[in-house]
Amino acid sequence: MKIVLPLPPNMANSRMHWRPKHRMRQEYLEQCGIVAVGQLPPCGGRTPGGQVVVGYSVPNVTAITATIYHTHVMDDDNAVARLKWPVDWLVSGHWIVDDNRKHLRWTGFPTQVKCKRDERRVEFVLEAA
Repeated sequence: MKIVLPLPPNMANSRMHWRPKHRMRQEYLEQCGIVAVGQLPPCGGRTPGGQVVVGYSVPNVTAITATIYHTHVMDDDNAVARLKWPVDWLVSGHWIVDDNRKHLRWTGFPTQVKCKRDERRVEFVLEAA
């Protein structure tokens, strides 16, 4: 399953106070919920609106691949750190069971693709492992 989400702000080297950072995180998670409405229902059997979808089940172990579309290429460690909020949203939306090693297997470092400013996004491919 492919899921496209907006690119979160870069917080890898941030020294921001917790309150504005928390507010930015909440705004980002709400934005993900709005973007995901038009995509496939989550594996957890619920749409972002909470309706139950028959025929979907959460795989116990999920393989995840990420592609970051940005105006420039980041260091690998900053790219991985930037995916924290989107992965947390995938867990909270029941797209995946959990983000620990027992339930989520990364296929490698995120692939990075240069794009125009208005095309920035992160794409996840989720597969049962």
